[in-house]
Amino acid sequence: MTDRKIRRKAIARHGSKIFGSRIARLIFASNLAGLAILIIGAMVLNEMRAGFVVSKKQDLVAQAQIFTSLLGDDATTPAPMLDDEAARQTIVRLNLPERVRARIYSPDGELVGDSFYLSERVDIDALPPLQEPSSFARLGANLSEWASRTLGPIMPRRSSDALVAQSFEEEFEIAVRGQEAASQRFSDRGQRIISVSMPIQRVSAVVGVLTLESNDIDEIIRSERAALIPFIGVAVLVAFVTSVLLTLGIARPLRRLSVAADRIRAGASDRIDIPALTNRKDEIGNLAASMQSMTEALLERIEANEQFAA
Repeated sequence: MTDRKIRRKAIARHGSKIFGSRIARLIFASNLAGLAILIIGAMVLNEMRAGFVVSKKQDLVAQAQIFTSLLGDDATTPAPMLDDEAARQTIVRLNLPERVRARIYSPDGELVGDSFYLSERVDIDALPPLQEPSSFARLGANLSEWASRTLGPIMPRRSSDALVAQSFEEEFEIAVRGQEAASQRFSDRGQRIISVSMPIQRVSAVVGVLTLESNDIDEIIRSERAALIPFIGVAVLVAFVTSVLLTLGIARPLRRLSVAADRIRAGASDRIDIPALTNRKDEIGNLAASMQSMTEALLERIEANEQFAA
């Protein structure tokens, strides 16, 4: 009966629910604060990345529509057939943005012209050391492409502009049937590519396919990842501050109780007298009060036994 009373008193004092505990709430809040900051930062980064990919796709589609219209007028003979030489000259005249590559294919998939080889513009860049893409880069590209293919169909779509991961052959097959095709994929060197393919038509006959590709998406994504650094810094700072608070609020008081108990065991003191702990309104205060009451009860029994023995 005594044990039941003690248990009921402890439940009434400490609370029977997890979140009824002040220390439990402190621990949950401190651990979730940094995680919440990282989640918010990741969500912001994903929104920025998705918005940029869709914007890049829309830009390429607009450019492809203009270029295919020019090719349909200038590079087709009166018969529904693509004039290869006129198509190459048209590519040379196109005012392509930097890092955008244009290629023209015949309906059977033969390459007719490539802006990287036909353009007179010369880009001078310092070449990095020759090396194969690292296994980490290849693994990241493979995982990203697998996730896009596997999870893409079951993930909610933001809009119809969302890009799917597909090979160039799949994209070309769609375009050669007279439809617009857009996708994102990875090159052999692990670069992310945004690609748009559009049919070149003479009236309603498809005489070729124009493909525009942009491979500067990785640079933008890297800059967006750099934008996540402040969120990471804040999360680390929050984790550090909460760790210090937990140390000051839990670890040090428990150590003070341990030292006080050792003093009683060694005979240097006959009671636990730590008002700063016994006055606390949480589990640490309850523990200090319980240990103080226990010590006083033990001392009373010892004195009673000594008086009885005398």
